[in-house]
Amino acid sequence: MRAYGLSAKDAVIWGLTIATVVILAVMWLNLYALHAGGRIIQIDRNTVLSKDIVDAAGLSSLGLIVAVVVMKIRRKSVPILLQEILAELRPKPRALPNGGSRSGGIDWGTLRHVIRVGLYDVFLLGKMGACEDFQQWLGHFLTMWGFIGLFITTSLDAIVNPGAHPLPLLHPVRVLGNVSGTIFMAGLTIAIARRALRTEVRHVTTRSDILFLMVMYGTGLSGFLVQWYADHGDAQGTAFTYLMHLFFVALLIPTAPWTKFIHALWRPSWVIHSSLMRAKEGR
Repeated sequence: MRAYGLSAKDAVIWGLTIATVVILAVMWLNLYALHAGGRIIQIDRNTVLSKDIVDAAGLSSLGLIVAVVVMKIRRKSVPILLQEILAELRPKPRALPNGGSRSGGIDWGTLRHVIRVGLYDVFLLGKMGACEDFQQWLGHFLTMWGFIGLFITTSLDAIVNPGAHPLPLLHPVRVLGNVSGTIFMAGLTIAIARRALRTEVRHVTTRSDILFLMVMYGTGLSGFLVQWYADHGDAQGTAFTYLMHLFFVALLIPTAPWTKFIHALWRPSWVIHSSLMRAKEGR
């Protein structure tokens, strides 16, 4: 492998990532064949657990967690970074002919810089700082955009399908969910495999990192399994995997304040602030 500039461990990591994508694609193609042949009776998840109960529990938990997250953020440097970013957006006072000064408004050049870094560097390119290699960057990038896609999917489903009834496989919302979920699982596979196979990465991995990755992976995997069993008309499999999925989601929300969710909120503000400071020094 070294002859091609790829270590055996890296080859395994890439192989596991490709295998994850291939397996999920094959599962989708199998479901497509079932839908196309008309040999399908979808199981409605509402028969397992009422959507009203799921929504009420989710919103209650989310409200409590938002309060805890805000408290945790206040202990980090996010408020300070945001204050300094806002300070840079305010133009310096200008001297007036009568000896006074005038301030106020927005420094539009700085605002354009903040928007460019926030949208282009952080969200489009996924630059959360200096990643040690391409593999780590790609893991971050895929996980971030997969999560964003799944969030958009959930939001759209709540709008176009408020009853949470089964949708056709080729419905745009389901297509977006499957594509986003595959991207999400690929990114998590890279992150988990790196920690399992690369000693230097494992040594800097904390227990909260492991918990975060395992819960996220369980959430994504169980989501695909729910779709698989529901579209195959397997009521028992659907019930088991759906309850498993809700368990991982329920575990993900309460653990958010103590895992990388806080990191995801802090890091973009640090990247924007660092870019502003570099630009200021270069003037």
